[in-house]
Amino acid sequence: MLPRIALVEDDEDLLASMYEYLTICGYQVLTANSLEKFYQRLIDQPIDIVLLDIGLPGESGLSLLNHLNQSDNDYAFDIIVLSASNSDADKLFSLKQGANRFLSKPINMEELIANIEAVSRTRQKHFPFEPKTCWTVYPSLLELSTPQNKQVELTHRESLLLEHLAMHQGFCHRDGIALLFNLPSGSYHYARMDVMLSRLRKKVLNQTQEALPLKAVPINHIKFFEAIGVVK
Repeated sequence: MLPRIALVEDDEDLLASMYEYLTICGYQVLTANSLEKFYQRLIDQPIDIVLLDIGLPGESGLSLLNHLNQSDNDYAFDIIVLSASNSDADKLFSLKQGANRFLSKPINMEELIANIEAVSRTRQKHFPFEPKTCWTVYPSLLELSTPQNKQVELTHRESLLLEHLAMHQGFCHRDGIALLFNLPSGSYHYARMDVMLSRLRKKVLNQTQEALPLKAVPINHIKFFEAIGVVK
């Protein structure tokens, strides 16, 4: 399952553009333009990863880092700092205060997604999937099990694709899939991937009457929109 994101940023244009990009990629995103509003929304909305602007008006992002550094972090979320500074001193300070990652503005969206994925993979080690409640890939059997415990036989490439997605939080770039299939990158092979995705979705639906939540998303990524795990 994709991590739930909180985006805490006071620049309205940046907030809007990041929110749009993250939601297009399938993430559930909570937004706030101050820590006060973030705390209010956190009461009834669980969060996995916070994208935190350090230079907030009023209570700064550093105060949240300080709070978590001095407590047991009962909220159990991870933090990726967004900062206008690119100095090594600020980066080191933020990481020492408990941030998991530090990104300098302007934010490169693909780099942001890569960092979210990396933090999410670490979280998954502490919050593993439950095979009975999610899609599960069995590479040795070339088989996919649905949440309703129905089995679908897979081709070798279908199994490779779903295993790769399961190992990367359900989100990967098309070039990574091309490399997995020993294919060059490029629009021609991207089109071949789209055909494979379409056939796989139809096969799963016909055999199980369950919709496979697998789609192509911007920019040149493939996404699995529900929890998926792998049993080797």
